[in-house]
Amino acid sequence: MLRLYRMINFQQPSRSVAMDILPLLDDRKKPRVALFRSIQTDRYITSDTLMVEDAVYYWELLLLGLRIPFRIIDERDIGGGIDKRYRVLIMPATEAVSKRQKRRIKDYVEDGGGLIASGRFAMFDEDGNRADDGWFEELFGARQLTDIPSQPYGFLQSLDGNTPLGNGIPIGYHLNIAAQRPLTVARVTEAESGGRFIPYNPQHQSSFEDLTTLVYRRYGKGKAVWMRFNPQDVSREKVQQENYQRLIVNAIGDLAQVTSISLAPWPNARPMAFSVAAMAAAGFTH
Repeated sequence: MLRLYRMINFQQPSRSVAMDILPLLDDRKKPRVALFRSIQTDRYITSDTLMVEDAVYYWELLLLGLRIPFRIIDERDIGGGIDKRYRVLIMPATEAVSKRQKRRIKDYVEDGGGLIASGRFAMFDEDGNRADDGWFEELFGARQLTDIPSQPYGFLQSLDGNTPLGNGIPIGYHLNIAAQRPLTVARVTEAESGGRFIPYNPQHQSSFEDLTTLVYRRYGKGKAVWMRFNPQDVSREKVQQENYQRLIVNAIGDLAQVTSISLAPWPNARPMAFSVAAMAAAGFTH
């Protein structure tokens, strides 16, 4: 009974199912979640000196709010291979990735690791040159697209329940996402789409048919998730945060290949739901 209580207390991610992520919570001296800070992207790609720092910082706040222990790593920690004790690797704002690092990442997922990439991912090499998208498509089963109309005021991303990412989230729920500059979306080829891209202006919808900013892929023994947005890009409105954090707990639990159990519906368990991370408001538009 104590174990059940702790699961409800820490990570009730849905209306009917909870992820047992106790294996990720128990040993704080050896975290099973790694948060990657891309030195290469910071150095060679972005003119926004805070882009990488902000993305990592808000992921830190989110993980701390969810009480999930993690360790910060960088390129030096993956050059010789990614430590298998990490069951989930989170790589926000990682736009520059070398060929060697790509091999290490692919091997890690293929061998059973879980990868969450947020932002434009591996679009450049370690020197800042535009990279071929074939590696991204092989790993994620989707192609990143940039030749689409910009959305300067933000957009909506539906969560359609097609994948484990949407467990317990109302089918078709729309996350309100701040503008992404430059905007990057994905067209799924072999993966599963977590939902649809929806522009604020319905007249623009035809330009985004079959496109998404949320991708879920089984690859080898592991799984990978790509989302264009970072935690600070999601509306701070309470229900938005509850459903976004369910999405993240679903992703971490599923990628770590932990078990799940049935619980009372969400309203009955809500007083013992996971913590909400305190984050400053993003520049989204309702």
